Amino acid sequence: MLSNKAFIPNIGVPSKYNVTKRRRFTQSFFLILYFIFPLFGIFYFDSSSSSFVLLGKTIGINNSVLFVLGFIVLLTSVITAAITTGRSFCGWVCPQNFLSEVINKIIKAFALKSNGEKKIIPYAVITAATLLISISVAINFMFYFGAPANVFNSLIHGQLNGNITIFASIFGILVFSGIGIFRHDFCKYACPYGIMQAAVADKTTLRVRFAKERSSDCIDCDACTDICYVDIEPRKLIQADPGCMNCGLCVEACHQVLEPLGVQSMLDFTSEKDVKKENINSKAVLITTSTLFAFLTVFIYMFFNIPSIDLTVTRDDSYVSVLKPDGYLSSNYFVQVMNQTTKEKNISFKVEGIPENFITFDKSNLILSNGQRDRFKFKLNAKKSLLTPGIIQFNVLTYDTNDINKKPLNIAKASLYVPN
Repeated sequence: MLSNKAFIPNIGVPSKYNVTKRRRFTQSFFLILYFIFPLFGIFYFDSSSSSFVLLGKTIGINNSVLFVLGFIVLLTSVITAAITTGRSFCGWVCPQNFLSEVINKIIKAFALKSNGEKKIIPYAVITAATLLISISVAINFMFYFGAPANVFNSLIHGQLNGNITIFASIFGILVFSGIGIFRHDFCKYACPYGIMQAAVADKTTLRVRFAKERSSDCIDCDACTDICYVDIEPRKLIQADPGCMNCGLCVEACHQVLEPLGVQSMLDFTSEKDVKKENINSKAVLITTSTLFAFLTVFIYMFFNIPSIDLTVTRDDSYVSVLKPDGYLSSNYFVQVMNQTTKEKNISFKVEGIPENFITFDKSNLILSNGQRDRFKFKLNAKKSLLTPGIIQFNVLTYDTNDINKKPLNIAKASLYVPN
């Protein structure tokens, strides 16, 4: 796996085929995203309010429809990518695979002797560096479980959430084991996501293939085998190998060796057409892409229409439309509010559709931090003779206390039953 062998002859015009730069850029890009997503508030789970934060909007547990839509979008994206490009996620996106490749290169450059034996001191230094990488990944993982400023202050002052610390520690150990001990063996044999990707591949999946019809053109240089970091024999890739990550290193090596010799590469990213039977995967891709587009459209629409304040009003079933001896009709309601932004909100309440002097709020003003929720009561107490028998509909409105225009942030409907 860590062989330094290379065979690139200096004959003819060198090949311009280069997949490594594009792959390294893609891998680096997604690794950077892992670090900046929570730090810039792009995406994280706020454990204090049990809600997700996405692009500055808080998605609470009460937004169950949005949760389901998001899950469906993610699932169909994963399935579609796996059907069309096999394990391309592993070879082009997965940070664990990228860091494992980096450690492999460092070991080959600094910790191995020419005969393949390990250099004790450099290997110990590399192990320490791997540990530091794992710790940094684990610390950043903690930022996915709270507002960045709060997590940072907790880290500085050593006031860490116990459960999150344990979870992050386990994650750090898994990262160290993955990139420092098992590396690509985990990806090849144990990663459930990678196995799923390989399982749904068929003839139409874009993957590395050996041109078996031109097998006589192969010069047996072993460049493709030597460069493969998961110990696959690319020339045997007639059928999909579940360990192949579609990284394309073998394809690049073959191009670089054969093209200067005037021979077409024996390895390339290709897909086949199934002419013998109905192409089930083509229909599956059509279904998954259509599903993905439909649910993604609905998700985007609902996401960008999330109100800044979530407001719910429910009746207190234990105290509904009680007619008192003095002729007053009384009823209790619950108000539940949640700040669905990443900024603090100062909010007030009022009613429409019924005289305001009939309503008494337990809390008329609230200051809610990002993701914070509150629940309180309000009482309706009105003289029955002033009300029309039947069901009276009215609205509860919440608005920004500092907004001079008093534009409603959200409106919830409520009702009162007035007996004859």
